[in-house]
Amino acid sequence: MSKPKNVIDLHKKRHRVYKALIARYLELDSYYVQLWNNLQILRSAANLVTVAEVRDYLFDAIRKLEALAVRVCRQRDKYDLWAAKIFESCNLMYSAYGQVYSPEEEFPYNEE
Repeated sequence: MSKPKNVIDLHKKRHRVYKALIARYLELDSYYVQLWNNLQILRSAANLVTVAEVRDYLFDAIRKLEALAVRVCRQRDKYDLWAAKIFESCNLMYSAYGQVYSPEEEFPYNEE
């Protein structure tokens, strides 16, 4: 990507990045929900198993999935934080536009 040359290009770039961050956040969130459901199933299965070797194998799988879930959750939170910061800068642009132009005019800089 090229470096933005003016405020409008910077806003367009921020808007594109914001949409990409939100899309990635939603992907990670759905993946985390699937992981959580799989963890619940494995935990209930591990409690029902009576063979020690199988139970140990299930608890190893549970530990690995929990570690993966923690990593996904942290990454999801990072994307959420980044998106929130970029959203604030986009809101500043919207409010600056509202100060300069009448509120009835539509904000023209979201087109890509």
